[in-house]
Amino acid sequence: MLNIDHFFAYQSDANFTKTKDLLAWFSYVILHLTAPILTAVYLYVFQPPGTLKCFGFALGLQNIAGVFTHLLIPMASPWFTHLYGINDTEHVNYTQEGFAAGLIRVDSHLGTHLNTKGFHMSPIVFGAVPSLHSAIAFQCFLFLISRSTSLKHRFSNVGNLTLNNNDSSTFKLNEEDSEDDADNNNTVSMVGPNDLEMEPLSAIVSADALDERSPSPSSSLTVSSNERNTSNDGSSVINHNANKKPLQFVHLYHEDTQFTNKWIFKVINEGLVPKFWAVFYITLQWWATMYLDHHYRFDLFVGVLYAMTSFIIINWFVLQPKVLKSWIHIRLGDKVDTRNEARTFGMRVFCGSKMEWFFDPLA
Repeated sequence: MLNIDHFFAYQSDANFTKTKDLLAWFSYVILHLTAPILTAVYLYVFQPPGTLKCFGFALGLQNIAGVFTHLLIPMASPWFTHLYGINDTEHVNYTQEGFAAGLIRVDSHLGTHLNTKGFHMSPIVFGAVPSLHSAIAFQCFLFLISRSTSLKHRFSNVGNLTLNNNDSSTFKLNEEDSEDDADNNNTVSMVGPNDLEMEPLSAIVSADALDERSPSPSSSLTVSSNERNTSNDGSSVINHNANKKPLQFVHLYHEDTQFTNKWIFKVINEGLVPKFWAVFYITLQWWATMYLDHHYRFDLFVGVLYAMTSFIIINWFVLQPKVLKSWIHIRLGDKVDTRNEARTFGMRVFCGSKMEWFFDPLA
């Protein structure tokens, strides 16, 4: 993608147009400031409590590491070598003023001097590697891609299942989608492992399936402790492991399937909107950065490495073990929800309404 962006960002008067200049300025300046905020809002509204804090830690870690790299290993931007030549030594010092490069064209289009004067005051002229424009954009990309859910309707009719170990926080996805055909009656429905969209990695056997909805939106379902379950064909399955633990997500609300099965939700439920935005933003940002002559492809690629390293550290040591695993245990009813952390911010705002389902990653 960097190579494709570079192909369309070549430095030539024939390639420079007013539309491209304004588009590049919008991405390089405006979206650079607002995209992390918009990503943070999405994570806060749609994701478990604590996800936003991990996003902030990941951004902070990569940016601090990037600034230290700028100071320890100063490197020039492409505009510097284009302006002064590759062998220049006269301007290689920290008294050198910055340069807006391609953004000067934007000032001429808009009739302002904002970009020109702003970049002349840049405190780190030789901070090209890593590109924090690239690192920040890619960090947004990583969180949007990894956290945008496609789990809607996964647990609507799960009933009561058991698994063979005491850790109920690890699951894998099945290939086929399950349908929520709950009819709010008292009919007992039997659910097997293949009926689940998400099933535990350990072996699953059917237990006494309960399709009862909780009487109030905030109460959870009752879990059966029976060891024997009679299937539809009259056969029985015996649970020989006394330590088997119920896999039953807490129902925090009633889902209006007539509302949630609308066609527009099928696109939203797959998490396509944040995924599309993430891909579009990182692609546009890379192109704009090179088009404005502020970074080489190498600078952008190193920024990607910084973002990826920061994401892996935060995801491995904080997000997965301390945030998501704890949240899953709360939703399973294994932990007492003393701080109303089972709900996302959007669920708390729309609590008791049919829109609460929309903000639940496990709806």
